[in-house]
Amino acid sequence: MANVQHSNGWSYRLGVSYASDSNDSTDTETYSEFYPNVGDSKNILSQQGHFRNI
Repeated sequence: MANVQHSNGWSYRLGVSYASDSNDSTDTETYSEFYPNVGDSKNILSQQGHFRNI
C-alpha cells in the first residue's frame, strides 16, 4: 500500500489486497481474489490545537 500526505492536510492511499483459501488435502486453491484499496482523508486543526481526521 502507498500513502501520500500533502501539506494542505489531505492524504491519499492506494493498494492491492489478495485473499485466498486452499485445501491442503487436495493441494488446490479453492478461492482467490485480488481487489484494490483506494481512499482519501483530510486532517484539520481543532480549536484545542489537535489534529482531527475527517
